[in-house]
Amino acid sequence: MNEITQELMKAFFMFSFSLGVWTCLNLALSRRGDRLAKLLLIFYISALMMVPLHGYANLNWTVPPAWIQTLSQNLTWLYGPLAYLLTRTILLKPASKKYILFHLGPFLLICLDILVNTNLRYKLVFLTEILFAQIGIYLFMSMQLLFIKSEKTLALIRNHRNSSDYWLIFLIGSLFVATAIDVVIILLFRSGALLAFSKIILLGCALSIYVNAIALFSIYQPFDKTFRNNEQDNEAENQADPSTPPKLRNVELSPELAASLEEKLTKLVAEHKPHLDENISLEKLASLIGISRSQLSELLNVYKSTSFYQYLNHLRYEEALKLLDHPHSDYTVADIAYRSGFNNRNSFYKVFKEKTGVTPKEYMSKRSA
Repeated sequence: MNEITQELMKAFFMFSFSLGVWTCLNLALSRRGDRLAKLLLIFYISALMMVPLHGYANLNWTVPPAWIQTLSQNLTWLYGPLAYLLTRTILLKPASKKYILFHLGPFLLICLDILVNTNLRYKLVFLTEILFAQIGIYLFMSMQLLFIKSEKTLALIRNHRNSSDYWLIFLIGSLFVATAIDVVIILLFRSGALLAFSKIILLGCALSIYVNAIALFSIYQPFDKTFRNNEQDNEAENQADPSTPPKLRNVELSPELAASLEEKLTKLVAEHKPHLDENISLEKLASLIGISRSQLSELLNVYKSTSFYQYLNHLRYEEALKLLDHPHSDYTVADIAYRSGFNNRNSFYKVFKEKTGVTPKEYMSKRSA
């Protein structure tokens, strides 16, 4: 390697590392987006920073610190758990700190082993096979979750591109790609075929820069657009006037039974929040309670004096208010629209202004004043 190439590589490694530091600072200081997601991103980016640091150390020191090299070569233990945790985040399935630590446990144990220099990782039999098993398990868990919640995933991709959760999809994709690259490198190494060290490090740095760019997009959302009149509302809302209750042919419910069903409905809403499902329907909600479509329609129209869509929008409006009024709310309007169950930001604006007389942004401005 000639001197010019070496200096260019040093500059590239330093750029990748510096971008990682700057991105982590932006994530830590920004008030936008989900806190858990930001913490996971900071953890992910901090780990990836070991790759350019490893490359720079090899070009500058005869014997670079062993912990940098070892840590950068064990990042594969991190990719699967992070992909799964970020998948849960975009699908609005919260995880406790203990749950997160449990899934990050193998990688954290390796970090501890490196710091105390016990070399236990070299004493474990079939360590590579255990790693491959972990990769397979987390890949299956992530794909299964995305398949089960495919409707929600598609709704996020189609209707909430201006939310921070949308950008996390690209990071999950980068974790799958990083895992595939590492598996290929490990298999080549075990077969005796070695790739050039510089190529591996450059590939890692390119991935690091991509992750940093997507993380910054999740904060600043460069393609975020203001409210657009041409954006379509919920398809179901277009098909029926939510202010017009459906006509009932027969009255089936007694006041006593209606009161019992209303209690069941309130409990279902509190525990399972069906209004967060963008594809919830009258039939689906009725089946969750264990009654017929006509019975639920009567309960809402006669005993609660509302239509299904009015009731649904009211629940979503109350969910949005909880997010807006939370003392440590860091969400944007687009994030709140997604997390409160609205199919798009247009629907959110429409319902919110009907109920409060102001737009969500105006409400947020008054709250912070």
